[in-house]
Amino acid sequence: MTLRKRHPQIFLSYSMADRGFVEAVKRSLRKSGARVVDDDIKAGERVFSILKKALSESDIVVFVVPPHEGSGHWALAELGAAKALDKVVLAVLPDRTRFRNRNSLLSLFDYETVDATGLSESALAQRILDSAEVAVAA
Repeated sequence: MTLRKRHPQIFLSYSMADRGFVEAVKRSLRKSGARVVDDDIKAGERVFSILKKALSESDIVVFVVPPHEGSGHWALAELGAAKALDKVVLAVLPDRTRFRNRNSLLSLFDYETVDATGLSESALAQRILDSAEVAVAA
């Protein structure tokens, strides 16, 4: 009997300013077989219960550090919820301008951080999958 490797479920948390970057990474993750939680919440749906369920079922949370301190309020709320649920969080910096923001946001938590500057979407997706594999094995 051959055991099939389970594909990880990944929750992407990001500011709307990073939507284009995240969409490209999401496509690469899905091509690799990962299940990516989609943020497509319809009007009238219970946002908090949907987010809590999605976070609870995810193996890893990928937090894309927002471009400016204080931006990305929903992403920051998702980050707090992920930590409350004791989820593994991978912080992604789309470019080096985020480093100044990273320190103020991430000093409260212990994260693995990936500098995505110069990485292709597929290379970044592989880094995320590698981190998810470690999280699932733990």
